[in-house]
Amino acid sequence: MEHYFNTHIAEIYGIEEAIVLHHFYFWIAKNAANCKHLHDGLFWTYNSKKAYSNFFTYMNETKIFRVIKHLEDEGIIIKGNYNLDKWNKTNWYAISQKGLKLLEECGYEMKPFYTSLKND
Repeated sequence: MEHYFNTHIAEIYGIEEAIVLHHFYFWIAKNAANCKHLHDGLFWTYNSKKAYSNFFTYMNETKIFRVIKHLEDEGIIIKGNYNLDKWNKTNWYAISQKGLKLLEECGYEMKPFYTSLKND
């Protein structure tokens, strides 16, 4: 499996943060292109702790969630809960306006995000 990151984002927030942000971007852009998981005007992605630890095998769960928390504290991502089952505590993540601007400045393709929102 290959993981990618933007070096500019890595310089500002850290390599792991850049990797996780790219991962969120990939899945959220896919959801946006398919108009899936749109809540409160943003597209979201989610996964279980186990799934994240299986995906990021070079980071333990504590590190993964420390990285996610750092991105959240920096205002790059937003955490939510859109589970239908109130007992399901799986976190959902969206890229904030600040994060979208950062990605756009770093050359990420933003068309799926804006095109899908205009169609609603």
